[in-house]
Amino acid sequence: MQKKTILVTIILVVITIILFMLKLPKIFRSYDKELHFLFYFYISFIISIFFVKNKIKYFFIAFLCLAFFGVFIEIFQEYSNSFFRKKIHGRFDKEDLKYNFMGLSLFNSLWLINYFLNKKNLSTEKTF
Repeated sequence: MQKKTILVTIILVVITIILFMLKLPKIFRSYDKELHFLFYFYISFIISIFFVKNKIKYFFIAFLCLAFFGVFIEIFQEYSNSFFRKKIHGRFDKEDLKYNFMGLSLFNSLWLINYFLNKKNLSTEKTF
C-alpha cells in the first residue's frame, strides 16, 4: 500500500471519529438510525473499492474492523460524556449498533454474492 493512501486513510478515520463524537444537528436527529445504516453501507463500499478489491482475506479483515469500529465508537461516545463532563454526544445506543451492523451486513452480503458469481464465471470460462 502506498504511504499516501495510508495517510489519507488515517486522516479520514480521525475525521470520522470526530464527527461521530459530535451531536447531530436537530434537523438530522430524526434520521439517526438511517444515517448509521447509510454510513456503514457507504463506508463498506468505499473500503471495498480502495482496499479489498477482490481479495476475500481483505474483505473479512475490513468487515471485522468496521464492526469493531461501530462498537468502539458507541462505547467512546458514552465515555466521552463522563470524560469531558459535558454532554458532547448522546449515549451508548444498542439501536445504533443494530443499524451499523445492518448497513455493514447488507453491503457485504452483496459484495460476497458478486465475488462468488464472478469466481464461478471465471472458473467456467477457463474450462472452455
